[in-house]
Amino acid sequence: MLYTESTLILYIIIFLIIGFALGAWITRLLLRYPFGRKPLTGTPSMVGQKGKVSAKSPNYTEVKVNSQFWRAENTGTGELKVGDAIVVKDVNNLTLLVEKVQADTSGESMDEKSADARKSE
Repeated sequence: MLYTESTLILYIIIFLIIGFALGAWITRLLLRYPFGRKPLTGTPSMVGQKGKVSAKSPNYTEVKVNSQFWRAENTGTGELKVGDAIVVKDVNNLTLLVEKVQADTSGESMDEKSADARKSE
């Protein structure tokens, strides 16, 4: 006989461990980058999101994006004021790099637009 029973059991265990690890890695990859679409998780998913400035002081800006409050830095040319609409351009650690969005006259709130954008993706 070529293989003993204990050797076959060892091969099966090794095969299962490698298969589980490979499956977990592929699943993680597909969740992070689902078939070329925008990432669903992590900081890359924040880029392009819209929100509003919720608080402003000389050395600190706080914005609300997807019902969460974040520290922000303005990368645009205009001054940010409380209530201004913003769009996230990049993420640096836990600070969002944002730019002011031009005034929208459609009458639809930012939260409704964000929800519609998520549904359409």
